[in-house]
Amino acid sequence: MKSVDKILRLFVARYTIKWEKPKIINELNPYYSNPDVSNLFSKNDLDCKNEKDLIRFLSNGSMVSLNSEIVSKITNLSSDIDSCMMNQTFSQSFKELEHKIEKGDILLEAPILIHFKDGSYFCYSGRKRAYLALKHDIPLVAFLVKQS
Repeated sequence: MKSVDKILRLFVARYTIKWEKPKIINELNPYYSNPDVSNLFSKNDLDCKNEKDLIRFLSNGSMVSLNSEIVSKITNLSSDIDSCMMNQTFSQSFKELEHKIEKGDILLEAPILIHFKDGSYFCYSGRKRAYLALKHDIPLVAFLVKQS
């Protein structure tokens, strides 16, 4: 009977993600581990001299439902999810997320999205979570931080 329930869920039930505010202290890695991120901050005159500055900047946001227009403007969120699957590490952890959602609705921290002064959007963290929502046609909510 369990397998029948799973099959029915795949065809008739819509997956849902309950989005929660990200724990900023756990989301600092992209800035320090990826030189492209820190360079992008510098290019956009966003000066985070230390961890305290970075935490202060990233903490100043709000939870926002994203429409397709905003999603299309996110510079590092490819519309071709399959191309991202070529990265084995990315692919494996994405499959783990998909497996969790197939078991039922899940609670995830919202991706952090930065809206720079020039009007561009950048997914600072949580791309796999964003892809999961987009792939399964689930409303995407992000923690939106606007550069002032």
